[in-house]
Amino acid sequence: MNSWIEATRGLFVFRRGPADLPYAPGVLLALFVAMIALDAAAARALAGQSGDPLLAVLNNAAALALVLGLLQFAGKPQRFVQTATALLLVRGSLSLLTLLLLAGVLPLPRQPEDLSPGQALRMSLMFPIFVWYIGLRAHVLRHALEIPLLRALGLVLLIAAVEFFIALSLAQAFR
Repeated sequence: MNSWIEATRGLFVFRRGPADLPYAPGVLLALFVAMIALDAAAARALAGQSGDPLLAVLNNAAALALVLGLLQFAGKPQRFVQTATALLLVRGSLSLLTLLLLAGVLPLPRQPEDLSPGQALRMSLMFPIFVWYIGLRAHVLRHALEIPLLRALGLVLLIAAVEFFIALSLAQAFR
């Protein structure tokens, strides 16, 4: 357990990479299931959608398939479990943190001038979390693919665009 905590902390402060996480397919599966539950609950709570778990499964599976495809293209498919585990740890942790901040903001007022100072402060904290999230994803991919940071950042942005397109397509299919 100590190695997990230390490796995760190191990952979140950009001192460790995905290879420092223990190889644990069971943990990857548990994180995948947790992300499905988190995505479905967030969709239900924030967007008023049904929170269909099948949509969350397909969305998360597509994201992991993109990572596997990148790793295979780079000739490093053996790094999938640790890379996917790191990416799901990052996404899950920062999603929970963002949802906690959102809980203090909702319901949003209809007029921007009706936003309380506390709500504005909590909303302003979401941008640094987003930047941290993008940076962590780039850090993980940089280590996993052994590429320069700017190239990893470009891949993160490209993957985010593809994930957005897939999520939008799947959401349309589930209406």
